[in-house]
Amino acid sequence: MFFSTPVGKALAKQNNLTEEDIEKEREEYQKILEEKKKEVAQELDKWAKENGVCK
Repeated sequence: MFFSTPVGKALAKQNNLTEEDIEKEREEYQKILEEKKKEVAQELDKWAKENGVCK
């Protein structure tokens, strides 16, 4: 992870971020990413059904 590098640690310190803050942001990002993946999969399934590309 970038924030475990010396440069990342310096950047985090400069921006008053704790490791807990960074972890919280990462978890929130992961949650949003998973939601978007589900949305894209649903849209792809819908498109496949509409275009006769179903299994």
